Amino acid sequence: MKKAVKWTIGVIIIIMIGAYVVYEMIKPVEVELLNVQSGEVVLSFKEEGKVEPVLKRDIYTILTQKIVELNIEEGQFVEEGSIIACLDNEAIEKQINILEVQRDNMIQLKNMTLKELKNQIEQQQLMVQETARQIDTSKKELERIKSLFENNSASSVEVETVENQVNLLEGTLEKQNLALLQMQTQYNNPKSETVGYHSSNVDTVASQIRQLESQLKDSIIKAPISGIIVDLNYRKGGIISPQLPLCTLYQPDDYRIEVMVLSEDAVNLKKGMIVDLTQKLSGGDIQFTGEIGYIAPAATESLSSLGLKEQRVKMHIKLVEQKGAVLSPGFSVDVEFTTFREDNLITVPKTSLFKSDGKDTLWIVEDGKAVMRYVEKGISTDVDTVITEGIVEGEYIIKNPNIDGLSVGKSVVEIK
Repeated sequence: MKKAVKWTIGVIIIIMIGAYVVYEMIKPVEVELLNVQSGEVVLSFKEEGKVEPVLKRDIYTILTQKIVELNIEEGQFVEEGSIIACLDNEAIEKQINILEVQRDNMIQLKNMTLKELKNQIEQQQLMVQETARQIDTSKKELERIKSLFENNSASSVEVETVENQVNLLEGTLEKQNLALLQMQTQYNNPKSETVGYHSSNVDTVASQIRQLESQLKDSIIKAPISGIIVDLNYRKGGIISPQLPLCTLYQPDDYRIEVMVLSEDAVNLKKGMIVDLTQKLSGGDIQFTGEIGYIAPAATESLSSLGLKEQRVKMHIKLVEQKGAVLSPGFSVDVEFTTFREDNLITVPKTSLFKSDGKDTLWIVEDGKAVMRYVEKGISTDVDTVITEGIVEGEYIIKNPNIDGLSVGKSVVEIK
């Protein structure tokens, strides 16, 4: 009797275990489901930008001189062309006066040389004329002697003597004409040895005077544009240097945003793209828009906040509208760049995808059972991935592909 009871209990236990195993096998797995819907997909990133004036000038001078007059102060508005500072130019004026005296003396010496040369030319012309007259007279005498010689009234020696005289005068005339030509060339050619020497000296001194006059002009510093004075680096009486600007001048109410973008992000941006701008104020954020107006042709290396090297590209954002934004040079503005925007795309969480046989796969629910389906991926955002093939809008996927007990054909129910 006791043995039969034990057998009965054992059978019951086995049946219960089997029933439990069967139940566990057919028991639906509780999963979190996602109804796939199409929608807009946006890819964007943010960088911090700085407000800077569109028109800005650093005001330098080429001189190293004492500031004897300073007509500006920090924050002052000045008009274009107004005198903002004057430098000590007493030494320059003295040098100009000395050189002007030297130049005038050189010009006077040049004129005296030219006058003397002109007198020599006139004297030489008279000598040429006289020699030419003597030649004419001698030729007439030669004709007379030859006529007498033909009539046996003059000797051959007399003829030869007059001929030699004519030849001698003609040689003299040739030398005189050559000397005259040389004098005229010296007089008329500004690069000749005689005139050129004095002209070169005059030109050298005149060039020095022009340089000093330019410095004299530079000693009066004028505003190149209308605008506000900032970064004033000197005081009256200080010595200004070409290495450090007197100040910076910028035009107010005409600003742009300068932003440095990582090179890997910059490749997706183009001039003319619209960007979203945000200024964070105590009374609430101000949203406005801008447009990429300039992209630097090369990246520059810098250090990130973590001390890592990174390459960034400078960009200028033109303001399309401000909508109440309060902008001044140096203010911070968040710049959001949108590199992709498209509607009617199906997306799933990145974490819902897994690999099966080397292919991208999703768990799909069909007739209450789990099935695996291969899909084709598109672009990805930070959390989602676009599915271009494999599922359609309205289907359900299992969000977590790593749930225990999940297998092909397994019944699933949604977690309540």
